[in-house]
Amino acid sequence: TDIVEGSSAANARLRREDVLLKVNDQYIFTTNGLIDALRPYNPGEKIKVRVIRDGKEKSFSAVLKSRD
Repeated sequence: TDIVEGSSAANARLRREDVLLKVNDQYIFTTNGLIDALRPYNPGEKIKVRVIRDGKEKSFSAVLKSRD
């Protein structure tokens, strides 16, 4: 999936090739798992995202935005 310019993912410097592992302390295995992990949070809240990039684990912070 592409990273939308101006999105929370783009602002956190995530890349298209990143493999998402965790949101805060919750492992992500599916798209629905990602939706479930983000559901308790509101726009403006900060989350920690863990990804695999170029074979290495990296952490990023993201501030959630509204989807409207």
